[in-house]
Amino acid sequence: SPDNNPDAAEVRRQYVVGRMEALGYLTPAAAEQIRTNKPVLSAPPSPTTIAYKYPWYVDTVRKYLFSKYGEALTLGGGLNVQTTLNPAQQNAADAAVTKALPKDTDPYSAMVSVDPKTGYVTAMVGGRDFAAEKFNLATQGRRQPGSAMKPFVLIAALEKGISPLTVYDGPAQICLANWLPTCTVTSYNNESFGAITLETATIHSVNTVYAQLIMQVGPQSVVQVANAMGVPGPRWLLNSVPGCRPVGSPDCYDHLTAEPSLALGSNDVSPLEMASAYATLADHGVYHEPKFVSAVTDSTGKVLENGPNPGVQVVNPAIVTTVDRILHEVVTMGTGTGADIGRPEAGKTGTTSDFRNAWFVGYTPELATATWVGYRNANLPLLGVEGVPQMAGGTIPATIWANYMKAALPKATPDILAADSADMGLTNAP
Repeated sequence: SPDNNPDAAEVRRQYVVGRMEALGYLTPAAAEQIRTNKPVLSAPPSPTTIAYKYPWYVDTVRKYLFSKYGEALTLGGGLNVQTTLNPAQQNAADAAVTKALPKDTDPYSAMVSVDPKTGYVTAMVGGRDFAAEKFNLATQGRRQPGSAMKPFVLIAALEKGISPLTVYDGPAQICLANWLPTCTVTSYNNESFGAITLETATIHSVNTVYAQLIMQVGPQSVVQVANAMGVPGPRWLLNSVPGCRPVGSPDCYDHLTAEPSLALGSNDVSPLEMASAYATLADHGVYHEPKFVSAVTDSTGKVLENGPNPGVQVVNPAIVTTVDRILHEVVTMGTGTGADIGRPEAGKTGTTSDFRNAWFVGYTPELATATWVGYRNANLPLLGVEGVPQMAGGTIPATIWANYMKAALPKATPDILAADSADMGLTNAP
C-alpha cells in the first residue's frame, strides 16, 4: 500500500515499469517519464462511498464470476449479472440473527437459504461486519455439525433396507470396537433410552444408537450419501477455503473422512453445504448444485449462462418421504421443537462436544435453511449466551431459524399448508 508502506510501493512501481519496458509495452522515453514522475496519491474514499448492500453475498458472486469468466472479463467486460438473492429473505435473515445475538460479545451466527427447486442461494449471513472481517463463515467457515449429520446415516441405512422400526439398544454409554480414539460413545446428557426404534432414536438424537448404525452400514456409505447430496460444495468455492491449496488437491473436493465418528458430526462442514444437502431432501432427493447467479450476459447481449444447474436424482424419492416424516417429528416432538413454526417442515439439530458449535438445519418444500452459532475465531464453549446456560441446536439456532422462516416463507394459507403436507407425505401435518 502506498499509504502504509510507501517505500516498498515505490520499489514495486519501479520494477513494474522496468518489466513493461523490457516486454515492449512502454517505450524507453515513456518508461523514463513514468519513473521520474511519481504519482500523486488521493485520499482514500470514506467508507460510506464504497459500502454496498449485502456485502457477503456480493463478494461470493464476485468469486464465482472470477472463477468462471476470469478477472479481466468480470471487472472490465461489461457483464450484466443477475443474482439469485431475495432481498426480503436477506433482510429477514439479518434481522433474525441480530435479534437473537444482539451483543458484540455474543457468538456469531451464519445462515444460508437455498431454493430446493433450483439450488438458488436466496439469503446468506456470512458474519457481523464485512468491512472488518472478510472471512465468510457461511461459505468458508467449516465447523463440526454434530447430530445434523445423522440424516445422511439414516439415508444410508434406509438404502440398505434397514427399517425405521428396527429396534436398537440405546444406553447412556456404549463401547464399540474400532470407535476411535476410545471405544466409548455417550448420549446427550448421559441419558439412557433403553430399547428404541431407529425412528425414535432419530427424533431424540440418540448418539449410542447412531454409533451402532454407522458401524452397521459402514462409514463409506455415509460419505457417498453426503457427497451425492452436496457435501462438499461447488469446486469453485472450495478453492477459496483455507487448507484447500494447491487448487485441485483431492482434499478440496472430498473432505469427508470415512470414519465411524462421522455419524456424530466429527467432520467439518459449512452452512452452505448443509443447506444445499437438506434442500435435496426438500426436492424429493433431487440435488441442484447451489448457485448465486441466475443469468449472465456479455456486453453484446450474448447469454453466457441462464437458469439453475441441472437437477440430479441422488436419493430415492420413497426414502426421502420416510426421512421427511421422521425429521418432521424431530421438530414436533423431538430435539427441534424450538424450530416448530406450525406448518409442514422437517429438520435436525446439531450440538458438538462441550457445546462448541450449535446448528439447526431444516426445510419446507419452498426453502431449506442452515443456521450455525459459534465463536468466529476459536471453538469455544457456548455457555451463558443470552440466558442459555448451555447452547444446543434446539435453543438459539432453532429460534433464529424459526424467526427467519416465519418471515421468509409465503403466508401459510390453507391451500399452501395442504399442498406442502402432500408434498412431504405428512398426512397429519398442520
